[in-house]
Parts: sequence; C-alpha cells; structure tokens
Amino acid sequence: RALFVYSTVVTASRQAVRYGSATGLNTAGSSNLYNDCAGIRAAAQKVDFLGVIDDANIIIEYDRGPSTAVFSTCPPGTVTNKDRIRVTVRADFVPIVPIVPLDTMTFESSSSRTIIVGISVGGEALP
Repeated sequence: RALFVYSTVVTASRQAVRYGSATGLNTAGSSNLYNDCAGIRAAAQKVDFLGVIDDANIIIEYDRGPSTAVFSTCPPGTVTNKDRIRVTVRADFVPIVPIVPLDTMTFESSSSRTIIVGISVGGEALP
C-alpha cells in the first residue's frame, strides 16, 4: 500500500505539471491552462484512486528556471515563454494494520516543466 501511495504522488505531480505547461485554453475556454488552478489540481486528483491527496497538499508555483526563486503561486500574474510551472504533491501513508511496525510516512514529489505561452508560426502568433 505504501508503494501505491508513493506511485500516486509521483504520477499526480507529473500529470498536474503536464496539464499546466500545455499551450491552450481550458475546456471552458475561459483561461490559459497555466492559469487554470482548478484544472491543474483536478489533473493531480484524477490519478488519486486511493483518495490520499488533499487539494491543500497540491502546491502550484512558478519560477524562471532551475535554481531561481518562486515568483508566483497559482494563478500567476504574468507568465512568459521559458517560465516554469512547478507542482509539488504530498500525501501521507498511514498503516492500516499494526501487525508490521511501520510509522506514518509522508511522500512528496515535485515536477517542473517549461511553459510555452505562445509560438510564432509563419510570422503569426498562435494562442
């Protein structure tokens, strides 16, 4: 079960950051994906079959690259090409049966990806 919690946390951070770094608008067409805090959290929660990840334990931050300081949390102010989204997910493993002497363990995974706000193709900027 601990392995499942660990795997869920790693996959959740990866899926959430993948969603938030994609170019385009959310399903409603009302927000860029990197601004869609609810959508980013939903992408993380979608893989949580065990129900171990709380929304409060999904931290969404933005930085300007490796080894740089966080400049915003979700939703960010202004994001440009080359800025990064970083999603950190935490969950606790609590043993169900006290037969095996295991303590509660906290698993945490952080994933980062570069955001592409828009690209020019043939001189025209695509949204």
